[in-house]
Amino acid sequence: MWFHIADSRGLSIYEVMEQTTHYEYQMRLLYYRQYPPMHEHINNIGANIAYTVYQCNATKKSKKLNFEDFKLNYIRASMNDEEKMLDDFERFEKANPKLFR
Repeated sequence: MWFHIADSRGLSIYEVMEQTTHYEYQMRLLYYRQYPPMHEHINNIGANIAYTVYQCNATKKSKKLNFEDFKLNYIRASMNDEEKMLDDFERFEKANPKLFR
């Protein structure tokens, strides 16, 4: 969110964080929730279609998936293989804290 505000104002993220009031930040969050950026909007539509098809074809033994499971991860798509491997490890570490005491 801070990146969008900084880009729209032509300021650094630090400057925006210093100048933005809590009320303005809340209003921007509400605005972006109602009118997401176009790539996010398209992502939501695609995920909604995929989730609906999944729910129509799901059986009792099917793995329970959520809507978020069908959304594209744009950040991950821009990573190289090494960054993806590190990200996978971090996610595994968070999902299995008992293994990493």
